[in-house]
Amino acid sequence: LEGHGREELGGLDLSRTVGWFTSIYPVRLTPKASTGASPAADLEASLKAVKEQLRAVPQRGLGYGVLRHMGSEEIQAALSSQPWPAVTFNYLGRFDGMTAGAFALAREGAGRDQSEGSPLGAELVVNGQVAEGLLGLSWLYSAARHDAGTIEQLAQAFAAELAALVALCGAPGAGGLTPSDVPLAGLSQAELDAL
Repeated sequence: LEGHGREELGGLDLSRTVGWFTSIYPVRLTPKASTGASPAADLEASLKAVKEQLRAVPQRGLGYGVLRHMGSEEIQAALSSQPWPAVTFNYLGRFDGMTAGAFALAREGAGRDQSEGSPLGAELVVNGQVAEGLLGLSWLYSAARHDAGTIEQLAQAFAAELAALVALCGAPGAGGLTPSDVPLAGLSQAELDAL
């Protein structure tokens, strides 16, 4: 995952520092295995599991980059020797309400922001953002390595899963807490679901 947040750094004041603090870190997200219950129940269980896995990443992955580039030689070597993930997901954020008055985000594409010959950071780079209340995703890939039809099918399958999640979350009675929502309770997901 790639993030551009300003994570808390143990009291370090970054208020006068300009720019993004990009963190790129590997994460493996594992949905819950199908229980044979309804597809909606399986989807809800997977959504809760992934939510907890993401929240369990210390400081939203900031430490991975610090260790990879500034850790001891042994740690740097160990982390650098790992294969780079094939997919990078980068959520750029919410751009609603960021402009006022005479300024607004252009609806037209800005064109390429790098040369076609530039290497990609991964086999597939998915960038997402919310603007005017809509989620937009761009899918970047090498045409020399991947067929456009295959990427289009992947994007359509992703959109279908996302639509299923939206429908699930918008259904009456949807929602529910996960353990990280109420950490002081010390309850498991099964115990919270039973409540």
